Amino acid sequence: MRVRKYSLCEVFVRRVLPSLRMLLAEELVVRHGFTQLEAAKTLGISQPLINYYLRGRRRFRGVEKLLRVPGIKRIVECVAKTIAEERSLGNEVTSNIACMLCKALRESLLLNSVLKALGIKEDEVRMPAEECIEGEGVDATLITRPGLK
Repeated sequence: MRVRKYSLCEVFVRRVLPSLRMLLAEELVVRHGFTQLEAAKTLGISQPLINYYLRGRRRFRGVEKLLRVPGIKRIVECVAKTIAEERSLGNEVTSNIACMLCKALRESLLLNSVLKALGIKEDEVRMPAEECIEGEGVDATLITRPGLK
């Protein structure tokens, strides 16, 4: 039986990023003095969602699973610190937060642990080639080798 493979970006955005955004929102509001509205605009989510999460009215199973991965809190803290520093300089960071998180997870070698914690099997994900990891967005499995059609 052939397993359908999804690109890393697709899996990351659909299954990992929502939970990471909640952790990041909490970090920005609690430790870096963002208002819930500022955090929502920065992260591309709604302010009521952040409010529900922070007050415990809404739970995310993915958040609980991510927090079991050693080192994930450190990654979230580092990315939140970067966002807060950029804001203090007057720069907007909204467009590349997903890439920042994914790159930080890959560089810290936590990406496979995160995928496993969320129940995502490695054979379901098409990993990019090493040269594509810098954000080029080209999936290595889509590149044809010379002489192949």
